[in-house]
Amino acid sequence: MFLLIASLAQAATVQLEVDPAPFALSGYAVHARMALPDSPWTIGAGSYSMELPDMMVAMAPDNRDEGWSARIKPSVGVFVDRYKEVAADGRHLGVQVAVHRWEVGREGETDDLTSILVMPRIGYVWTPFDDLGLYLDPWFGAGGTVPISDAAVASGETYQHFPVMVFGAVHVGWRLGS
Repeated sequence: MFLLIASLAQAATVQLEVDPAPFALSGYAVHARMALPDSPWTIGAGSYSMELPDMMVAMAPDNRDEGWSARIKPSVGVFVDRYKEVAADGRHLGVQVAVHRWEVGREGETDDLTSILVMPRIGYVWTPFDDLGLYLDPWFGAGGTVPISDAAVASGETYQHFPVMVFGAVHVGWRLGS
C-alpha cells in the first residue's frame, strides 16, 4: 500500500497558489494542491487570514452599526475539486472545508471564536502562460459556517456569527515541473 501511495505522489502534479486579496486585507493566503495523472480530481490545503470588510461583518443584522470588527486569524482549509476532463485545467466544481479562528471586537475589547465552514465552489483555471506553469483560478463559493466554540463577547455585547459565507477569489498559481 505504501508503494502505491508513493508512486501516485511521485506521478502527481504539485501546484502552489496565492490569493492576492487577503494581502490587501491585512492578511495572507497560500495553498498547495496535488493533481493525479489522468484524473479529474485535485486535492489541496491552505492557510489564510484577513480582516473582514465591514459589509461582511454587517451581514448579521445585530452587528450593523454596532462598531464590530472581525478578523479571520491564521486558519486552515482543505479543498477537493473535480474538473470536466483533466485535473487542474478548465472549469471545476468543488468544496472547501475549513476551521476558522476568529477575533472579533468592539470599543477596544476583543474575544475569540472558532467555526467550521463547508463551502461548495465553482471556478475556472485559465492557463495563459502554460509553458511557464503559471495559471489563474477565479472561483466563487457560498456555504454554511457554524460556531464550534462559545459566543464571542466584547463590551457587554455578543457578536452575531452570520451562518452563511459568500466568498470569491482569484488564485495565482504555479505548477511545479511544468
